[in-house]
Parts: sequence; structure tokens; C-alpha cells
Amino acid sequence: MDALFVTIVATYSVSGCFKGLIKSFCCLLAFSFAILLAFYFTQAIVSVLNENGLIKNAFSSILQISFKNADDQLLTNTFSSQQEMLEFINQSNLPNFSKETIVRIVENNVFDGSFTVYDIVAPTLKTNIVSVVIFFILLLIFYTIFKTIIYLIRNVFKIHFLIFTNRVAGFLIGSILGIFFVLLIIQILFILSNSLLLNGLFEKLMQSEIALNYYENIGVKLTSIFV
Repeated sequence: MDALFVTIVATYSVSGCFKGLIKSFCCLLAFSFAILLAFYFTQAIVSVLNENGLIKNAFSSILQISFKNADDQLLTNTFSSQQEMLEFINQSNLPNFSKETIVRIVENNVFDGSFTVYDIVAPTLKTNIVSVVIFFILLLIFYTIFKTIIYLIRNVFKIHFLIFTNRVAGFLIGSILGIFFVLLIIQILFILSNSLLLNGLFEKLMQSEIALNYYENIGVKLTSIFV
């Protein structure tokens, strides 16, 4: 997986070299603004969807299959108290990362009555998955819009650089854009692996030195925001 991440960064670096400083900087600027706006509007849209109950049945089948594959007792055993449910989760054979995710969600939910682990955890995980999908769609839309706007502005104010300086600067900015893109992919994969209890995907990411270092230093904090 490290080879894939390095290849992506290298591709962006070479692309930046050919595009030059201005075009590469425009792409980086468009990408940065797109991420900020996509993140902001994702929260707003998801909030509206939750208020209107439109996320309630989203991805239910996928989540149920994931829970069944992880431990079918998460779908069948009912618990009348938070403490009882937490004890069951901690004693289960779930992978540590799945266990930590579920425990965190259960601890943040107070319930009265008999519920399965799935009943308590599913709403939060569904929201996470929907958030990722909406964020990705908005990112593509905003990136296209900003890139078009900046491209038009760039054509009005043309700036010329020495060829060597232009190529080197473009290479560096392309590399930065590639690194941002790889980290974004890694973060999305971590959120999905937590939300869908995809132990295989999580273990694959942990075999990557890049993903492991990112997760330990940054990703675990960002992922905890969602779950």
C-alpha cells in the first residue's frame, strides 16, 4: 500500500513539474478551498438530513452484514443498561479498533430500555458513512468550480517565470498537493474501516508505514471526531 501512496504523490509531482508554478498553485488553492467548503457544508447537510430522519435507513443492509461478520451477537443480544452493554463489548472477540469505536459510541449514548449494540451504534455509523459520501461529492463539485474560476483569473493576469524555476516550483507544489490527496484518502479509509467494522481494511492500512504514522499522530484524533 505504501507503493500506491508513493506512486500517487510521484504522479502529482511530475504533473506539477509539467504544469509549472502557476497552474500547480491554482490546483493547490482550489483543492484547499474545496476541502474547507466541503467539510463545512457536509456538516450542515448531514444535520438537516438527521433532523428530517433521512439517514435512519441509509446503508442499513451494509451495516448489518458488517456487524454479522464481526459478531452476530451485536445484532441479537439485548442489554438494559449501558454498563452491561460495555462489559459485553469489552469481553467480545472484536478487533481492538472495532471495539474502541463501539465503546466510544456507547459511552456517548444514554438509553432506557432493552437494545442491541447495533441499535445504539448504527445511527452514529450511518451518519459517518453518509458524511463521507456527501463530503466526497461536494469536494469534487467545489474543486471543479474553484479550479474553473482560478483558471479564468489566471488567464487575465498572466505571469511568466524562468522555465527551470517554473518547473521546480511546480514540482514542489504538485508534491504537496499529492501528499494532501494521499492523506485525505487515508483518513477516509480509516473512517470507513471504523464505521463498517472492516477489520481487513484496517489491518491493511496498519501494514503501511505512511498510514500507520499518520494514524498514530493525526488520524486517530480526527477519526475519533466522527465516532
